Amino acid sequence: MMAPTHEDPDFCRECGETVLSLDLTERQRLVANGSQMTVSAGARAARKDAKNALKERGYHLARNHIARHPGFTPFRRCDVAYVVLYPRRQPNADPDNFFPTLKPVVDGLTIGGLWPDDSSRYIRQRTFLQPRRTTGKTGLWRIEIHIIPIEGEEES
Repeated sequence: MMAPTHEDPDFCRECGETVLSLDLTERQRLVANGSQMTVSAGARAARKDAKNALKERGYHLARNHIARHPGFTPFRRCDVAYVVLYPRRQPNADPDNFFPTLKPVVDGLTIGGLWPDDSSRYIRQRTFLQPRRTTGKTGLWRIEIHIIPIEGEEES
């Protein structure tokens, strides 16, 4: 079987990956560029609220996944690919600008029990990808979190 390219989430699942999806609107995203460094108290409070909401969404993603998979055991060692789907094709997009959005989501996944911790001891590598496909919906981004278990490698 060919290695998944993350273009087809169903194929990735067939290859043993866990794929979780999170849809976001413009207002729910935190990005690493733009006006994120606004220092007013109101802007900091709004950013903190957005981070907490994202962490809660990550927690619920984890708990829902665990509830649908009786006997689930937390990932002890894995790679994670963050596949960022834009509303329309963005030839010059920079998917790693989504890290500020993803960090609280990953914290929520950790609290929810997908892995013991989000450190490199458990998550060996993280990759940001932009596939050819889009959400096709104005103002809607989708982040697919592809968790690739690593068998036979001890925690570092």
